[in-house]
Amino acid sequence: MLSNIVSGMLGSSIIEYNIYNKSFEKLRYNYFTDFEKFDRIDENPLYNTNEIDEFGNNVGSFGDARIHLHPINASGDLDTSQTNPTSSYSYSPNKLNESILFRRAKIMELNNAVSITMKINGSTTIAAG
Repeated sequence: MLSNIVSGMLGSSIIEYNIYNKSFEKLRYNYFTDFEKFDRIDENPLYNTNEIDEFGNNVGSFGDARIHLHPINASGDLDTSQTNPTSSYSYSPNKLNESILFRRAKIMELNNAVSITMKINGSTTIAAG
């Protein structure tokens, strides 16, 4: 459980700072509030929301256990580092902030969650049909 907290599976945040506009935005991921955003085999989370300390925290309360920092150069919907005003081509900035927190949490969940190892007797060279 501690490794899942530290790795960001149960909660993490990303600070996206805009070099062009001199601004930043902080986005958060929480395992329990974002649990329904993706299809899963089981409808129940691996962990429960019971309190784990005297302050009322649960295992998803540590959203700053893993903090990501992501720089962008954007003005509106244009990537200012790639867009040339004299050219007809325009590029939009990457949307890493929309996927990195979910992706890292999902990878940690797949690698460190409950798994089953089975040994089955038989021959793998035989196929039906």
